[in-house]
Amino acid sequence: MSNSYTTTNKLFFLPKDPEGDIIDILGKHMFTKSCLVVDEPEKQIEIVAGNCIKPEITVAEQETIVMEPTLNIEYLSPTHQDSLFWCIYIAIYGYNDYLQVSRNYGVKELEIKQKIGNWIPSNASKMKRTNIKITKAAVQEILSELLTSVRETSFLSMIGMIIFFNINILIVDATGKKMIEFVSNIDNELPTYVLYKDNFSKYKLQVQPLSKQQVDEMKTTVFCLENYLRPLKPISNYHAEDLYNIAKQLGIYNENKKYKKPELYQELCDVLVWK
Repeated sequence: MSNSYTTTNKLFFLPKDPEGDIIDILGKHMFTKSCLVVDEPEKQIEIVAGNCIKPEITVAEQETIVMEPTLNIEYLSPTHQDSLFWCIYIAIYGYNDYLQVSRNYGVKELEIKQKIGNWIPSNASKMKRTNIKITKAAVQEILSELLTSVRETSFLSMIGMIIFFNINILIVDATGKKMIEFVSNIDNELPTYVLYKDNFSKYKLQVQPLSKQQVDEMKTTVFCLENYLRPLKPISNYHAEDLYNIAKQLGIYNENKKYKKPELYQELCDVLVWK
C-alpha cells in the first residue's frame, strides 16, 4: 500500500513511518469547527466556535464558492428555570462560559449567589446608590434569598447581583410597551443590558449592552415605569397633559372620551402594573 493520501485538489506524501497520529499531521489542512444552535422566536442561528483553518484554493476554485452570510447573535434565551439569573450570568461571563458550566448549573448558581451574599454586608452603602430605594429590611431579604436555594431569582435579589457586577438592567414586558429600569449606581455611567420577558415569565438577553444615549432613545418608544412596585409617581407629580401623552404612547387614549385627571391616572396605573 502506498504511503500517500489523495484529496480532490492536493496529494499529501507522508513519511514511511510517520511520527504521531495521522489526523494530527493532516489537521492543519482540514476544516474543523464545532457548532452550537441557539433558538430564537423566529429563527435558528448557528454559532461557529473554535478556529477553522482554511486550505489554500485556486482562483478558479474561489469563483465557485458561495459565501454564507455572517450571522450576528442578537438575543440568547437560557433554557433553565431561573432564566433571569442566567441572562445576567451570560451578560457578565459570556455564552461560551455558560455552556462550559455543563450539568453543574445548580452548583454554579449557588456559588455565584453566595459570593454576592458574602460581599453585600461589607458593601451595604452601595445599596443606597441605586434608583430604587433599598431599606435595611430589603437588604436582609436579599441576603436571605442569595444564601438559600430558590427556584427563581426575584427582582430584589437581582438588584444585589447588578450592584455586585456594576451593570444596569432594562426589562421589557411581553407587550413591548412598558419596561423597568434598574440602575445599580446613579452616580456612574454603566453598561445597560436589556432583557425581554415573555408571556410565560421567561427572559431572553439582548447580547450587546446599550449606551446611555441608546437607553434614552428607547424610552421615547417604550414607557419606563417608576419602579416594579409602583408604575407611576403620585398623581400630584403630573399635569393632565402628561397623563394624556402617556396614554397616547401606550395606545389607550380615546379621543372621543372626556377624561378627568384622577380617572385617567387610575386607568394608567391599572394598565401599567407589572405582572
